Amino acid sequence: MEKMFCSNCNKPIVRPNGKRYEHSYCNKECELVFKHNQIYEERCCPICGTSFETTKNKNKTYCSLSCQIEWQRQNPRTGKNHPCYIPELHHSILCGWCDKPFDALSIEIKNGKRFCSNRCRQDWYSQVWSQTKEWSDKSKIRATRILTEGLVAKSDTRIQRVVNEILDSLFIEYSAEKGFVYFAADNYLIQSGLVIENMGTYWHCDHRKYTEIIYERHVNRIKQDKAKHSYFKNNYNIDILYLWESEIMDNPQLCKLLILKYIETNGNLIDYHSFNYSIKDSEIILNNDIQLPHMNQPIEYINAITSIKTGEKRSMKQPEKWTTYNCECCGKEKEQLTSHYIKAKNHACSYDCAHKLRRLLHTKEMPLSFE
Repeated sequence: MEKMFCSNCNKPIVRPNGKRYEHSYCNKECELVFKHNQIYEERCCPICGTSFETTKNKNKTYCSLSCQIEWQRQNPRTGKNHPCYIPELHHSILCGWCDKPFDALSIEIKNGKRFCSNRCRQDWYSQVWSQTKEWSDKSKIRATRILTEGLVAKSDTRIQRVVNEILDSLFIEYSAEKGFVYFAADNYLIQSGLVIENMGTYWHCDHRKYTEIIYERHVNRIKQDKAKHSYFKNNYNIDILYLWESEIMDNPQLCKLLILKYIETNGNLIDYHSFNYSIKDSEIILNNDIQLPHMNQPIEYINAITSIKTGEKRSMKQPEKWTTYNCECCGKEKEQLTSHYIKAKNHACSYDCAHKLRRLLHTKEMPLSFE
């Protein structure tokens, strides 16, 4: 038998002669405490003075994120106070929005940096750049490219599919969402070089249903339809054929005959809207009562029937999927998705409270457990 001392409490113990270990313990609890102390140590937070425990290999100075943020606020390490700041590489320039002087690297100035912060850049973008014609033209080109390349699937609507089926049944070669710099055509007829637009009742504000314009979206759509019509006429000498949702869904035969006549006349029709045509003796004829859609009405008429009504904003939140609980640290009431609430065994209202709960768990001041 050999006499030795516990590495944790220094209590004398007796062990049989044999293999020697670097450390010996009088019981399992001393072994756990000793190994814990080898890894962890107590530190004092320089901001709030709270004692906290952390691993020895971590360069952790503060007990919580809030204390670290407070230290950074008191000791800013940005700009000239940053340890990597080199005066020779920086130049003082005026912000392009607020005229406030700020430092910028030479390479940043060369690459076009003009603003002291993201806020100034965003304000300038929204109030100056986005109001220019150049920005508007670039946005139209970008939107047309995205639609033409099929990066979005919103164009594949129900009426679009029906018209595609009609064109397929007639063996007419076409290109869906053909780009024309600023606009994209719903259906571009390749052999004849003509364009067909599929007009949804709501999205294009069908005058038969919307005698009064009460949505700002409709006003913007009417303006866009006017601009699109003028663009194709002035730049490509194309009069667009407009097939409206009512005729597409309720009378596809009329649309079929109208498309054939549109191609036979090389795009020269008396009227280009499907609601002004009907079928008689299996032939397409023009109605006596010609109607004008909102897009063909003068702007004075549009202004006279426009009365924008704004309603309360509706939240997309689904209350039945949320759970209200009280923070287990400070007692503050908090909301959380039920699916997230069920997964966690303990619930805190903030990062600080969650950190305190973990610290209490580690020091065994209260029986908590986290997944």
